[in-house]
Amino acid sequence: MRSSSKTYKEFLRPASLTNAFSVTRLRRQRAQPAPVRGSGCWVKAAVAATTAATAASTTERLLQKRARKSSSSGTSVSGGLGGDTTLEGLRRADAAWAALKKGIAMPGSNKDFAVASPGQMKGAVGPEYDVAICGGILGVFLACSLQQRGANVVLIERGKVKGRAQEWNIAPNELHELVQEGVLTRGEIDEATRSSWPRSRVAIETEGFNLDVEGVLNLGVSPEILVEKALQRFKSLGGAVLEGAGAQAVNVFDNGVHVTLQTSMPPAETPQQISARLLIDAMGARSPLVAQARNWQRPDAVCLVVGSMVSGFPEGEQGANAPGDFLASLEPASSKWNQQYFWEAFPAGSGPDHRTTYMFTYALPRPGAPQLEELYEEYWQRLPDYQNLNGLDELQIERLMFSCFTAHRDSPLQSKIDRILFAGDAAGLQSPLSFGGFACLCRHLGRLSGGVMEALEADCLQADELGMLNPYMPNLSVQWAMAKALAEPPKDQPEFVNRVMGGVMKGAHNAGDEVLYPFLQDNSSIKSLSGMIFNWFMMDPGVIPVLLQAMGPQGVSEGVVHAAGMALYTVGHHLGAPLIRPLIDALPEGKVRYQWRRQLEAWEFGSGADYKH
Repeated sequence: MRSSSKTYKEFLRPASLTNAFSVTRLRRQRAQPAPVRGSGCWVKAAVAATTAATAASTTERLLQKRARKSSSSGTSVSGGLGGDTTLEGLRRADAAWAALKKGIAMPGSNKDFAVASPGQMKGAVGPEYDVAICGGILGVFLACSLQQRGANVVLIERGKVKGRAQEWNIAPNELHELVQEGVLTRGEIDEATRSSWPRSRVAIETEGFNLDVEGVLNLGVSPEILVEKALQRFKSLGGAVLEGAGAQAVNVFDNGVHVTLQTSMPPAETPQQISARLLIDAMGARSPLVAQARNWQRPDAVCLVVGSMVSGFPEGEQGANAPGDFLASLEPASSKWNQQYFWEAFPAGSGPDHRTTYMFTYALPRPGAPQLEELYEEYWQRLPDYQNLNGLDELQIERLMFSCFTAHRDSPLQSKIDRILFAGDAAGLQSPLSFGGFACLCRHLGRLSGGVMEALEADCLQADELGMLNPYMPNLSVQWAMAKALAEPPKDQPEFVNRVMGGVMKGAHNAGDEVLYPFLQDNSSIKSLSGMIFNWFMMDPGVIPVLLQAMGPQGVSEGVVHAAGMALYTVGHHLGAPLIRPLIDALPEGKVRYQWRRQLEAWEFGSGADYKH
């Protein structure tokens, strides 16, 4: 059942990882329940409760050890965007997560951030732009692409437009779009590549499945270099950058958008308000504009992630530089919370004895789900066995990575207000079973950038017209069919999730690489989905009744509806598009051509036909 409570501004501020968990769309409209209000001191109470419950956690002891070493050596603790090495940062994130589970809303959190103001803007306030992009870390790539195509763009960032120290893991084919769009050169991507390995492991050990795959999440790239190079190119093309300028309010008029800024720079250097024809929100899934558009609803599902980049691993291919784990499940579901733990591990380019590991689990936002610090206890307990270490004493924390990635059925997100468009994590263009927004942004960059330029040229800036840039994508939405079963598996079947995931992986592998690789990269088609399911059910027909019961009526109906949507989109792309594309291209520039081109793109991307390996 959909949650009846709303979220709050504190949870909308990223505590650690900037890549928020992305989501997919369910077309069914639902009534939106009223907001739930709570005490203004919820953060203090939640932090106190968390502190009392975990006063002597392993994480705290390891961080104290790190602090002592840093103090004695005079070195600073690694942190920055995407990483944190303070217990306070972790407990702030836990306080927000605890409040979300209880449905507590912070007073004033449901105040509208964007307001539609009928009529014309009364004169221009500040510089005039075609596009204003709020959120510079991922937004810089879209800004550069749009500026390259001829738009006049301003990039607005509350802090500095600077990538985090922790590497992003990505596949080579997902970076190609940046080169194709002219945002980065191949040489710049090579410069930013800090680590690489030939293969990554997919393992469901209790099911006896162990497979090495090539070219999937096998690069570690430096966000610092990628963002810096994209920012330099954006500026060289004439793009404007406002750093230290946080968006505080948005007023939408008939002929443009006013963005009120709160700046940390002198007013003479940074305007207090800017205007543009179009506002693009690239501030992530926790953006206040996203919260307003979602009516402050709690997410339908979450992915809880805890991890670290540590030094002290044995050097070489048997230690720190061992090939990565794309996905590894090593044991049945934990009896403590009935949660299935999955692992990822990658070499780190920051040092010969450095390695990054993550543990994550799917959950529902309700009381009883584990806190992040509690998950860290599970993580530290299992890490030595997972990475073949003698213990934790030989390791040194360089950075913690933790987050709660949220997922909403009503995705990709479309604004209800004219002249506002969501991009990247804010749009929720990934399935509920994946997380991390950089690869998703790369995949959709050309489609989004080209569509925005056409929208500007044709003046297609109404909410429904811009919504066509974030269309329903059944190949992503179909994965909601499995979301609840993985987040809340049958309590009397601790092997259920491994049986399902093992069957899925075996079925995809047996169907061939043309099925396996798109599936692993969150881009399935009706061919890959049907091939996987057929092979899986042939190998394990006994799983069918168990799976259907765990999915429940809602999951089953979602699977059927979205699979049918995939089939229709596939027909539209392969049969309809070749026939009507010449007619569409022959149309004069305007709203009709814009709308039909967006429909062709929806068929292509919604059917998985855009996949390139």
